[in-house]
Amino acid sequence: MVWPPEPPLESQLRLLEPAGRENHRRGPVSPWETIAELRTLADEVISLNVPSQFEAVGQWYEDFSQTTDDEVTSLLARSSNTDQH
Repeated sequence: MVWPPEPPLESQLRLLEPAGRENHRRGPVSPWETIAELRTLADEVISLNVPSQFEAVGQWYEDFSQTTDDEVTSLLARSSNTDQH
């Protein structure tokens, strides 16, 4: 998802959730503006930290290095193997 959200945020969220399921958004840190917008689009929004001075997500992490395509592919494969309903 693009951060900060761009105008098509609602479309992006709909792509992430299967039709008919509740829409929950959680994150470790978010700006107030994004929380307010997400609350209009999601059933539930949780952010562990909503700082008054928010400039970038990376400022709140000790290590905010880029995740490689291989790491993402591996994590998605493991998730799909353990997420059997």
